[in-house]
Amino acid sequence: MMDFSWPAEDLRYRDDVIRFAKSELNDDIITRDKEGIFSRELWQKCADFGIQGLATPQKFGGRLPEVDILRSVVAMEALGYACKDGGLVLGLNAQMWTVQMSIVLFGTDEQKQKFLPKLTNGEWLGAHALTEAESGSDGFNMTMTAEKKDGGYMLNGEKCLVTLAPIADMAIVFANVNPKLGKWGVSAFLVEKNSAGYEASPVRDKMGLRT
Repeated sequence: MMDFSWPAEDLRYRDDVIRFAKSELNDDIITRDKEGIFSRELWQKCADFGIQGLATPQKFGGRLPEVDILRSVVAMEALGYACKDGGLVLGLNAQMWTVQMSIVLFGTDEQKQKFLPKLTNGEWLGAHALTEAESGSDGFNMTMTAEKKDGGYMLNGEKCLVTLAPIADMAIVFANVNPKLGKWGVSAFLVEKNSAGYEASPVRDKMGLRT
């Protein structure tokens, strides 16, 4: 007979996350939500506790030798249960699973060494820039292009509704290197916020998740 119960170690970690979130992440949430304030301090507390480290192997600053998906599921469920700051929880998940894990799975060793430690220790925030005004769920219909130049690529286009974009230090930006190939021409680029031509608009008023 197979035992599908959670390992005791994971359950202890879940309880640790709940205690951490209740004691450290819920201060002044009503004011921050009303005024649309993102707390870099709380983001750093999560990094110091090891939340972002769940999505990074230990050799690049993560918690465990390899990413443990089940441990991560337990932790994020606990965080969602105990943390009243929905925007913070959304932002953490957006960075961890669409930015950090993308680099873990598909990045070069050089890219992993450059980006993962800073994303994991809270120094940097990362965004996943796929959505455009005319291509939301239909990502392969994007119009942003990437033209090969000496020393790299020049990206031309705009993205929208990108979680963490106004405060991100870097972004994974999707663009088409050869529109004639359709979806097969789409590639991803790691772009730092200080890159020439990179602009991020201020946060717009939203109905929810304002933090």
